[in-house]
Amino acid sequence: MHVPEELWPLRHEALNSIDGLALIHHLAAQACARQLPGDMVECGVYNGGSATAIALAIRGHERRLWLYDSFQGLPHPTPRDGVEATRFAGQLVGEPDRVRNRLAEAGLASDNIVIREGWFADTFTQPKPNAVALLHIDADFYEGVQAALHCFYDSVVDGGVVVLDDFAWWEGARRAFYDFCVEHDIAPITHRHGVAGALYWFKGESYVRSHETRHVRRDSSSQPGPAD
Repeated sequence: MHVPEELWPLRHEALNSIDGLALIHHLAAQACARQLPGDMVECGVYNGGSATAIALAIRGHERRLWLYDSFQGLPHPTPRDGVEATRFAGQLVGEPDRVRNRLAEAGLASDNIVIREGWFADTFTQPKPNAVALLHIDADFYEGVQAALHCFYDSVVDGGVVVLDDFAWWEGARRAFYDFCVEHDIAPITHRHGVAGALYWFKGESYVRSHETRHVRRDSSSQPGPAD
């Protein structure tokens, strides 16, 4: 996947890899190019590396970027997250002002930025976007991923994309995804980016099989595959 030159400076501070930043930028740009309705949402911001990648893709478009983070570090994990997760509670404390500065440098208008500072249990009850074109979940642990999916998934438009950044890294993130699919009786066609990269899917994408052929049906606007 092509990496835009303006993403390279982000690699020094972002937790995500340069390939991961390129993916989230690519998906946000595609949503704009396909003129999908809705805003961009990120749950788990840290210091705004991936948020800036999204901002670079949507600047000049009439979309808002909604950012959710406690800015108090990672929460305490549950047994679903595995033993290793306990070592990370309280780590990765981001700074809201640092995020705002990076977004300003990226050229995203302040009117198009909404930062919800606090734990998800509190901020998810506040007013939120009516429609979501991209939902990026970088919440690490089971309860955060579950909460983000429950809060925003119904608002993701047909053809919109959901990205689970921590699917490869955290047991709890995988469990949250599988449990959510069972609870909501969905079986999305998922794509993976890189060996240990994010899992993502386009809402409404499905396979149609016949006796002699198999093709992809996209239930709304045409959606690019992972190699596009």
